[in-house]
Amino acid sequence: MAPANEHGTTCLPMDGEVLPAPDFNRLAERTQTSGGALQLNFYARPAADDRWSPWRGGPEAVRRALLVLVAAMPEGSLPART
Repeated sequence: MAPANEHGTTCLPMDGEVLPAPDFNRLAERTQTSGGALQLNFYARPAADDRWSPWRGGPEAVRRALLVLVAAMPEGSLPART
């Protein structure tokens, strides 16, 4: 299981920081798909000083975060995509 914050939601470790799902939901730009579904967007601009700056990490931080998430995955096969 991936790390969780105080809200019980999954978060991604980045250089010792986390981006909890409630913060992502609050900060992400909202659009609507052509089918009417809500879509949350963010833009990865490495040099920008924007709302995502506190959680921005370099390639090494992303690598470490992904290794933590992969290691936390339970053994077994993934369900079939439909």
